[in-house]
Amino acid sequence: GVRAVYFVGIDIAKRNHEACIIDSTGQIQGKTLRFTNSQAGGQKLIQWMQNVDHDLSFTEVALEATGHYW
Repeated sequence: GVRAVYFVGIDIAKRNHEACIIDSTGQIQGKTLRFTNSQAGGQKLIQWMQNVDHDLSFTEVALEATGHYW
């Protein structure tokens, strides 16, 4: 069968970020994730994404274009 494609949107903030995953049909996958702006927070994000797409081969990520993240 055809594998779903997943899209992760990340809302950037100074201390904590928020992320959401949707699939190619527009359905939200699970709850949003709040994670810290740190290496540990980044690892939490990766593990959370792997719960939906184990090897992340079908996942696209986009960050909010803000501040120095342009």
